[in-house]
Amino acid sequence: WLKRLKAKSFKVVWFPFALHFAMARRVGVPSRQTLPKTDQSGVAAEEVDIAVVGAGFAGVHMLHTARKLGLVARCFEVAPDVGGTWYWNRYPGASCDTPSMEYCYSWCDDINQEWNWKRRYGSHDEIQAYIRRVAEKCDVLQDITFETRVEGAAWDATCGRWLVNTDKGLQLSAQFLVTAAGGISHKYLPDLPGRSKFEGRVLHTHDWPKEDTDFSGRRVALVGVGSSGVQILPEIAKQASHVYVFMRTPNYVLPKGREEASPEYQRLVKKHYKEFLKHSHQETTVGVDVNEDPRFMADILPEELTASLEARYKEGNFQLQFFCADSFFNPDANMLAQSFLHNKIRETVRDPVVAEALCPKYAFQSKRPPGGNNFYESFNRPNVTLVNLNGSSIEALAPAGIVALGETTPVDDVILATGFDNTTGAFSALSISGTDGQQLKDLWTEGPKTYLGLGTVGFPNLFMITGPQSPGVLTNVIAAIEHHVDWIGDCMKWMQSNSKSVIEATADAQKAWGEHVNKVAEKTVFNSSSVSAYRGHNIPGKANAMLVYPGGLLRYRNKCSKVAANSYEGFQFK
Repeated sequence: WLKRLKAKSFKVVWFPFALHFAMARRVGVPSRQTLPKTDQSGVAAEEVDIAVVGAGFAGVHMLHTARKLGLVARCFEVAPDVGGTWYWNRYPGASCDTPSMEYCYSWCDDINQEWNWKRRYGSHDEIQAYIRRVAEKCDVLQDITFETRVEGAAWDATCGRWLVNTDKGLQLSAQFLVTAAGGISHKYLPDLPGRSKFEGRVLHTHDWPKEDTDFSGRRVALVGVGSSGVQILPEIAKQASHVYVFMRTPNYVLPKGREEASPEYQRLVKKHYKEFLKHSHQETTVGVDVNEDPRFMADILPEELTASLEARYKEGNFQLQFFCADSFFNPDANMLAQSFLHNKIRETVRDPVVAEALCPKYAFQSKRPPGGNNFYESFNRPNVTLVNLNGSSIEALAPAGIVALGETTPVDDVILATGFDNTTGAFSALSISGTDGQQLKDLWTEGPKTYLGLGTVGFPNLFMITGPQSPGVLTNVIAAIEHHVDWIGDCMKWMQSNSKSVIEATADAQKAWGEHVNKVAEKTVFNSSSVSAYRGHNIPGKANAMLVYPGGLLRYRNKCSKVAANSYEGFQFK
């Protein structure tokens, strides 16, 4: 980016998102003649403008935006601190796959200027500390009720408000309900018969103990080779007497390259930090500054392709995905990337049988490629054994071992790196009932139905930050969060200016958006025959449906801008 900046060779695209100014009045507050019910203590429910679920990056940004709009917001967070998934993801080796300098808020320039990242890709503790600093600086901690889980929310058409209930007996009445729980926040915990009789520890990477976990001299079963499994294996292998890696399906694991953050790079970026983040978050396909080659594979010389793949592989993570413009939908281009990565695996892993087992047999990028150094190298260690399940699952836990493929492997500890119920899992865990009392999770049993991933029919005044059928987890999620929160804030401001108090997606707009998402997906590696968590494939019994918008963040931003410019077409107001 700096090279392009100096050469002034990139285009600056302006998106007409209005700046937020403090507002003295609330957004079209509906009549409150019908008072909400009291909680169990007999105290009337707290009345606010916005109820927010989750205090990760999305929740903190939403609270900050509400404050700027002059609105009263209350956030409920099950953890004892901010951070969202980064509060819970504290397993050894946990880190982000987005560069630290871009995995941050673009509107916090004062904090960004003073913040010095230690790692090129932020570790969980660095990221959690960053969001804590932002929450303190913006003074939104007072708006968060910690260690409180939202159990349900029901739309009351009489007063035009959401009634929110929690596990602590607290009740909230809000004009708007904003879900900020995140697309990768609801862990997947497989059903393991015999778990209660297992004599060792069973740990899940998403709720890792805060205290140190020592595996010295212990035999460990690691279940799963998704992002968390890829990151934790090299760390656990340093301690354990033996690690058995139980793999259902292999992943394309990309190196992260240099681990340490470069002070020189940080100084250079900070000179133009606002411009850099505007470019990165708003003007790229995935919300990350990558060198996107605009040419199709057929227009690139073979020797140039080879050199590009090598350079991008060395650079790490997102760079490899954009070696040509058609790798997402051209089978030949995708096959070239597959072959390249297969060769890298075979070059690294010394045992040819293990190397072949670790080579995925599906399209590159149909799953988000995990980023992590030393994953493949770990299989060269004498204390690491791959157990290839060939698509099957763990059968059970025995008192002193783990059962798979009809055999029991003696282990002292089991680590479940089984990931998340992607995108819709957080909604399945909530009881959200709409206009006719229908449950959102019941309406989504065959796949999510939304308009732009922001709203859904039958659930007025419900906004979803990085919701299903938006780019969300296919991108730098901070860029996606910022876009959604800004859009939602602008919409609330528009409603106030136009004396509107209720917003709801129309059935026609929702149907058309769903058809568009599926049409785009069918042309890419995310088609209906693909093996992907983006289609729910990692969760037994989950419907095969496209969970995210695969057309890229830039194209999606343009669509949302047009909707807003046309008085929020596709939504109906009261």
